[in-house]
Amino acid sequence: MRNMISGNQFTQTYRSNDKFEKADLEERKMQYLYNQGEEYHFMDSQSYEQIFITAEQLGDSVNFMVDNMDVDVLFFADKPIDVSLPIFVNLAVVKADPWVKGDTSGTDTKPVTVETGYILQLRARAALLQALRTFFISRNFIEVETPLRQLTVIPEAYILPLRSEECYLQSSPELYMKRLLAAGSGDIFQICKCFRKDEKGMRHLEEFTMLEWYRMGGDYGNLMQDCEDLLRFCIKETAAELRACGAREEKAPALWQLLHNDTSWDRTSVASAFVRYAPLSLEQAMTSGSFDQHLVEYIEPHLGRDLPEFLLDYPASLASLARLKKEDASLAERFELYIQGVELANGFSELVDPVEQAQRFALEAQVIVEQGRESPALPQSFLDALNQLDNCAGIALGVDRLFMLMLGKKSIADAIAFGPGEMD
Repeated sequence: MRNMISGNQFTQTYRSNDKFEKADLEERKMQYLYNQGEEYHFMDSQSYEQIFITAEQLGDSVNFMVDNMDVDVLFFADKPIDVSLPIFVNLAVVKADPWVKGDTSGTDTKPVTVETGYILQLRARAALLQALRTFFISRNFIEVETPLRQLTVIPEAYILPLRSEECYLQSSPELYMKRLLAAGSGDIFQICKCFRKDEKGMRHLEEFTMLEWYRMGGDYGNLMQDCEDLLRFCIKETAAELRACGAREEKAPALWQLLHNDTSWDRTSVASAFVRYAPLSLEQAMTSGSFDQHLVEYIEPHLGRDLPEFLLDYPASLASLARLKKEDASLAERFELYIQGVELANGFSELVDPVEQAQRFALEAQVIVEQGRESPALPQSFLDALNQLDNCAGIALGVDRLFMLMLGKKSIADAIAFGPGEMD
């Protein structure tokens, strides 16, 4: 419940037969005049009496009020407690990012500042972050924080870590989050910054925001269901803020359809995707070393066109930190989530065998050395922790990419406050 006078929220339990005195409420037509610090002044349109209401009482309404606006003010016992704005408010845009030369899309959007100083796109992103946290907290996940600077990192041949003096900036919080799991944390999630050197392009940033979560006792099937539930929840919770900053359903139909479409998402195996879309088989792509090239060029553009889609069961050699399937050890219990051709998340049933994981790390380190780079030391504390880790599943989801898709943007730089060219 919320106290309409103070704005304070509290929890109160009532019995079904409790009775309450009817509130003495009155609504008056008034005109907004000006604000003085945290006090917003209004004038009665008939008596010319002036009052003020605090910014805390007004809440988000302060972002849409302009001088001389007619409003309805609600009074309780002759004290103003709330303001109702007109259904439609016309606000002048006072600042907007410049259009990119050659971009003629009439429905594309940019973050804009209106005359009240309200930055529309920031509000939508904040709503998304709140929705992500609400989803997991309501399901009894614990939000955790782990170090951004790590003495060692997972050896990955195609991810370049960024140095920070004697440490590395994390490319993922995975090492420390799994150590928390092994220590008995239970289900956990984290929203954090991650860093990957030379990751630049329409869908890549060197510094980006990651959502990562882990389920104890689950597998990659549970994570896929999490994804379906999470994205449906987020689009419903943020739709109003997204529309306020110009997002339109026709710009991202596969995502916005989730508002009214409960159909389960397609789950396509990697082998099937190669048969359907690529000019050669999965086996031929792996043998020729062209798997990534064919995935990006021929397969990804077809994935998640109408609804989000899972690409699953990767070859064992691409298992990363995933466990192999019991019924077919040539495949890993790994999937990636795609929306309109964009890879959004990467999840798997976790490998919890320290010996096998150390062997995979050694093979990856060998590739790094062959590339002419120095391989980081093996994360021994992580490997030791695997001895105490039971079956679990984990996934990483790109928050910036998700927000980009929600806005209907083509570049990830348009989904953050300061893009790579604005950091001077």
